[in-house]
Amino acid sequence: MPGTLEHRWALAGISLFAYSVAFAAAPLDTAIQTHVETQEQGARSQDQVEKLDDGTQALVIEYRNGLREIEALKTYHQQLGREVKSQETERVSVDKQLADIEVTQRDILPLMLRMLEAVVQFVTLDTPFLEQERTKRLDDLKAMMDRSDMTLAEKYRRLMEAYQIETEYGRTIEAYRGDLKSGDKSRAVDFLRFGRVGLYYLTLDRRGGNTWTMWANTSAMFSEVGPVHPVPPGETTFEHDLHPRFDRETLSQILLELCQRVSGDLVRQRYLAKTVGIKLRYADFHTLTRDITLEAPTADVETIRSAARACLRRVPLDRRLRLLGVRVTSLTRSGGDKDTTDPVSVPDDHTARESLRLLD
Repeated sequence: MPGTLEHRWALAGISLFAYSVAFAAAPLDTAIQTHVETQEQGARSQDQVEKLDDGTQALVIEYRNGLREIEALKTYHQQLGREVKSQETERVSVDKQLADIEVTQRDILPLMLRMLEAVVQFVTLDTPFLEQERTKRLDDLKAMMDRSDMTLAEKYRRLMEAYQIETEYGRTIEAYRGDLKSGDKSRAVDFLRFGRVGLYYLTLDRRGGNTWTMWANTSAMFSEVGPVHPVPPGETTFEHDLHPRFDRETLSQILLELCQRVSGDLVRQRYLAKTVGIKLRYADFHTLTRDITLEAPTADVETIRSAARACLRRVPLDRRLRLLGVRVTSLTRSGGDKDTTDPVSVPDDHTARESLRLLD
């Protein structure tokens, strides 16, 4: 039956095609699986490569940091070596200086003793002014030389200060109150010194005065001069230097007391003053004076104080002071037995506070 045979061949062809397709599908799946596995393995290999690269970069960075640290340590070590060398040089220099200082101390101490002996002899033979003050200064210097708690530098400074003070006496004019010895007795008088060429004294009652000259009388006695009637200035040499800024209250009180003293002398002797002046001596022994002329003569303490303040405004007050003085000149009599001077007023607390302003 022809139709049946064709049908069979068709079925056989279909079966053969299906078998061939099934046979071919198995290698394709295997290829696909192999490709997938290859890609996964490649991805894993790439991850490992990236990890190795990161590790390599970290090692490179660490290596470079190590090189920089080594270089820094080398530089630091070289610098330390230079510092150690410098310190060693300085140590040798200090050792030499210490040895030189020991030699200097050994040599300068006898020199200082000779200098002290020279100034003692000089004061002994000098014009006899400020004897108590100068003698005390020399006694202090003698005691100082034997003290173990003072450095050699401080001793030398004190000795040179004494020389400077004695030198300053020869260039200044000074008035002060002191004791005049006559035999076994002594009395208070007002002295006036012109450098080292003139020394005068005036009795407190202002009825007589004497002068001393070593050229005319080798016994160093005083010879009589005519009666004089000056009003001595009020001066105070401080025990220690005072600064106008930090010791204003103390200096203001001293100024008031000096003005009172001068005013009291004017009243007692029945004088009026037309000119008021001040005297300052700084810590470096530089001396400065200022004067002011009043509109009318006076003996009033407040007027004198105001004039002194006006003088102080004309001088620098930025350094330490050693001496402060108030003086009056251009004197006139207040008139006969009748006291025509202005009344002497005693400053109250308000006045004392006001005087602080002159030192601002």
